Amino acid sequence: MTLFKASLNTLASLITQPFDRTTKPAVPVNAELSQDQDSPIEGLTQQFIKIITVTILYWLMAKAVLSFFSSNGFVTVVWPPSGFALAALLIGGTRYAVAVFFGAVLIIISEGGPVEAALLNGLGNMLEAWFGVWILNRDPDFSKTLPTLRDYLQLFILAGGIGSMISALLGASALMLSGLIEPSSYLENVLHWWMGDVLGIVLITPLILIWQRTTETSFTTGQKLEAVLLLSLTILAGQIIFFGFLQNNIGYLSKGFWMFLFISWIAAQLGPRITVIALLITAIQALWGAYLGIGYFAHDMADSQLTNFWAFMMILSIVGMALASYFEQLKTSQLKLSRRTHELHMHNQVLQQINSHLPLAMVLTELVKQVESLDPEILCSILLLDDSGRYLQHGAAPSLPNFYNQAIDGALIGEAMGSCGTSAFRGERVIVEDVQTHRFWQDYRALAEQAGLRSCWSQPIKNDDGRVLGTFAIYHRQPAIPTETEISRIERYANFAQLAIERKRTEAALANSHAEIQHFAEISAHHLQEPTRRIVSFTHRLQNQLSIYPLNKDVALSLQYIEQSALHQRALVHDIELYLAASQARATVEKIDVNEVLSQLLVDQALRINRLGATITYPQLPKVGMDRPRLNDIFTILLDNALCYCHPARLLEITISGQFQGGRVHFRVNDNGKGIEPQYHERVFAVFERLQVSDNPNSTGIGLAIVRRIVTSCGGLISIEDRPGGGTTVIFDLPG
Repeated sequence: MTLFKASLNTLASLITQPFDRTTKPAVPVNAELSQDQDSPIEGLTQQFIKIITVTILYWLMAKAVLSFFSSNGFVTVVWPPSGFALAALLIGGTRYAVAVFFGAVLIIISEGGPVEAALLNGLGNMLEAWFGVWILNRDPDFSKTLPTLRDYLQLFILAGGIGSMISALLGASALMLSGLIEPSSYLENVLHWWMGDVLGIVLITPLILIWQRTTETSFTTGQKLEAVLLLSLTILAGQIIFFGFLQNNIGYLSKGFWMFLFISWIAAQLGPRITVIALLITAIQALWGAYLGIGYFAHDMADSQLTNFWAFMMILSIVGMALASYFEQLKTSQLKLSRRTHELHMHNQVLQQINSHLPLAMVLTELVKQVESLDPEILCSILLLDDSGRYLQHGAAPSLPNFYNQAIDGALIGEAMGSCGTSAFRGERVIVEDVQTHRFWQDYRALAEQAGLRSCWSQPIKNDDGRVLGTFAIYHRQPAIPTETEISRIERYANFAQLAIERKRTEAALANSHAEIQHFAEISAHHLQEPTRRIVSFTHRLQNQLSIYPLNKDVALSLQYIEQSALHQRALVHDIELYLAASQARATVEKIDVNEVLSQLLVDQALRINRLGATITYPQLPKVGMDRPRLNDIFTILLDNALCYCHPARLLEITISGQFQGGRVHFRVNDNGKGIEPQYHERVFAVFERLQVSDNPNSTGIGLAIVRRIVTSCGGLISIEDRPGGGTTVIFDLPG
């Protein structure tokens, strides 16, 4: 099988290289390719050799068929050259029409026909192949590698069924006008000519086109063994049916329909590539058996000039290739769906990584690993442009050797500075098929050879303003050019890299800005404490000094107002300090007994609790994992709020409960105070929000905002509910 594919690929390369690039994957205009350029003389020489080669191959095929399977030496229902000619023009371009022309002319002359008939025959065969290429290429969705059933049917109907009429009419007319056939047999020869060309296109063209696919997935070992087994069974069945093998034992079973079983089996299991081989083997066996006068078509040459063979092979070929194309398309769709599902899952993982708090290097490394998982033959790297915009720095390249990453870390960007350096300098994609021959890699060839790298495609990573942030590169260990799918992939993941880079840089800038603001606020709050403390102190001194003198009422109230304002200012500054520090632990995080914390709070607030006649109860509460100062702040603020806003018509009752669940402790702090209306349940957690005026000078309107900041920094949630019969319930959770 490998030898067969190599032979067909060699034939295809003889036709296409170096003039036609249609079999190459699509590369954008701005891509740089490392292609050896032939001189004009060398190019013309190679083209002439290829045209001569195609001409000779065409003539040899035609000579062999006419020698064995033509009743008049010029017309037969088996004509492989038509399929070869169409494949040559589809792969190599219409320049090879001249080869078809000369091959068709030579065959008529070599069979003893006149030059006029040979020229008209050559014209007909050339126009047939040219028309087939033209009508197929009119459909922009047609693919000459025949990946779908639609493509195969277009080849059969348009190029085979319609295109073959041109050659049949002109060729038969040339023979009749030259006296090589009788006018009475003209229509019969037209029909047989058309039948031969159609069968050649149905059998030979798919064989060449399918086996010259450049993106075909390799067979697994199991598939190779299965292919050998099924082809062996097909050959054995052909020997029995078409050559009379084991005729005395199972001759009654040697029916042609058995071949449909084997061809259908191969089509469903192994796809078009093995199916076209099986069809060719079957055709050769059946045709040779007919020539020898044995087997299923023993009398077909004499009785019907192989028309029964033609009908059998046409039906078998169409059924086999239709099934093979259908199942391959189905498998391809399933594979694409699976890959797309995997890729979407990968996209989600990458986006989660980008939105996480992981460092940029880890996010980029994960992105590279995910891209490499799509194709085991690629190695990826991300380089970042430094702040000066002149040097590339290592971003992520987990699969490249360390010495290679270290060597290119800090590389200068510029023209011909490798794929990535040039891409970053130009701000456009750079595709280098072979780094060992391309001028961009002159300074890096030895390094690439040491790392085992042969091709490098580099895509610039740009922000929304078009500024280059770095490069995303894909390496191969052999020369390679990207397909349209691969180009789309490298663009897509360069965009992911852009998101990651900009997100993490923005996060870093915000963190720095936040740290600066936090530091400024903490210093400001600290320095505001000192003048506040002095105001309170000097107010007390003034009150003591004036106490020996009789004061009027206005002076006493003014001094009292100054003192209360200073105390409120001091409480406000204190709470601002607590709010700023609420998101970070202020002591060692450990398992803390909440019961001990509450017991100490009750001692500290004993006079106030007794004055209000309040009752505070709590059962044995679970321990929580956090720092003690912030835990103390939470319950201090919640108890203070409950004491401040108790209901005047009833004694205050406060109940605290806690339950360990899912690794966290869920608390409920209930009171029967004034309560909070539902529309304000969320508003009270904002800074400086107070719904009611408090007599407590230490009340600042920041308390619940501090509690929420502490709870959320510990990964928890906090909310407020109404209590039946009045009052408030504060619900929150902390780490267990």
